[in-house]
Amino acid sequence: MKRTLFFIIALVFIASLSFSQTKVNINNLEEHGGAMFKIDDDKPYSGRVFALYKNTDNKKLEGLYRDGLKNGKWTWWHKNGDIYSKGSFRAGLMSGQWEFYYSNGKIMAVGHYRNGDGTNEDKNGIPIHGRQSKWAFWHKNGFKSDEQTWKNGKKDGVFTSWHYTGVRASEITYINGNINGMWTYWNERGEKEREGTVEEYNILVRLEEEAKAAEEMAAAKMAAEGWFQKGYNAGMNGEYNAEISLYLKAIELNPDYANAYINLGIAYGKQDNYTKAIQMWEKAIELNPDDADAYTNLGNAYKDQDNLIKAIQMWEKAIELNSDDADAYTNLGIAYGEQNNYTKAIQSYEKAIELKPDYALAYWNRSISKDSVGDKSGGLEDTKKAARLGHPGAQDWLKENGYDW
Repeated sequence: MKRTLFFIIALVFIASLSFSQTKVNINNLEEHGGAMFKIDDDKPYSGRVFALYKNTDNKKLEGLYRDGLKNGKWTWWHKNGDIYSKGSFRAGLMSGQWEFYYSNGKIMAVGHYRNGDGTNEDKNGIPIHGRQSKWAFWHKNGFKSDEQTWKNGKKDGVFTSWHYTGVRASEITYINGNINGMWTYWNERGEKEREGTVEEYNILVRLEEEAKAAEEMAAAKMAAEGWFQKGYNAGMNGEYNAEISLYLKAIELNPDYANAYINLGIAYGKQDNYTKAIQMWEKAIELNPDDADAYTNLGNAYKDQDNLIKAIQMWEKAIELNSDDADAYTNLGIAYGEQNNYTKAIQSYEKAIELKPDYALAYWNRSISKDSVGDKSGGLEDTKKAARLGHPGAQDWLKENGYDW
């Protein structure tokens, strides 16, 4: 008997020697094929690991690997040094009892896992996959928030929840992940407020989720408007790199923010990055196909790239969407003039002047087109009109050639 006992002890002792007695920072390991290895080592790592929070050197985690997989007891800590979670792994999967804690040291949840892979987190960041048997949860103030029963990772049994004040809030029964029978809801005064079938419960959950999504979207849009304004202010101050970053932040919060794409395109245009500018305005049009300003800006970008055909197409579309845009008609006239199509150029300038009778640039440009088709008197008349409206180029030309206006 003594030999047998000694032999068992010897085996345990030898087994313990098979693990590294020193701890390795987990950041010095790398994953290959689902297992962890020391850098430049071809064998899966076995031994203890740890990690520290930056700037504080407080412990972040501590655990054990066997053949490259998490095994045995693991613990995580909050930045303030209090425990966040602790439990065990078996061959890389969560197993047995686990405990989770708030940063104030109060218990958050206690429950069991069977082959949990750490995925599908709940609202508190606690993994759902592999939950087994009884689970209990607490509010941050110490009152219990939920009692649940799970079987093979599925809800199975009575689920009860409590309000933050400790008053019972709801009770629902599940079988194999599906609601069974009736559900009941009590308000914070303990009064039964709702009771219904599975179908009614699902409708209520959907409506609550839609309402929550709408609230979150409204909050994101409001925040995006704040970043948009900051971007606009940066652009007005000539801080173009900051302007671009701020508009990108606005778009990150509200991906459907068409005006942010328009202004972002303008910001890229200020840096002569017309490729990016065009991409932004095309996105704005995708979000809002009736945005005349986006088409006007696209026309300007194509003009700067000497693509007059595309520029004309964009400006014509802008005019189709907003027939009162005098600037679009003037731009169109310039493009037609560069194509030596002076008849269409004059027609475009005439429309711009009709919309904006004191448009000095349109008069000045029309004078050039009239000269080009041999209408010298009409050109001179337009030049004098542009000068009277304050166009410096027209005034200089008249002075140089001895004309009053």
